[in-house]
Amino acid sequence: MAGPAVAGGMQPPSPDGEFLAAFEKNSKKAVDAWVGAGRLPGDAEAVAAFLRLPELDLAGVGDYIGEGDDFCQKVLLEFVRHFD
Repeated sequence: MAGPAVAGGMQPPSPDGEFLAAFEKNSKKAVDAWVGAGRLPGDAEAVAAFLRLPELDLAGVGDYIGEGDDFCQKVLLEFVRHFD
């Protein structure tokens, strides 16, 4: 089964072991680093799709979408929009 798609049907990138370890330590820094390196698009829809990947630690996902900044709030809205 394919992972969550972002706009245009693109699949989010698969995280490697180094990213997964960084994500467990500090999800916000890890995602921001991937966005900054161009490995992940920097829009809320793409980040939300990425956070739905089953490989990601759920506590880290919660930490990320629970951040109080405006962008994380937009990601949270995109993230929950895909649940029934």
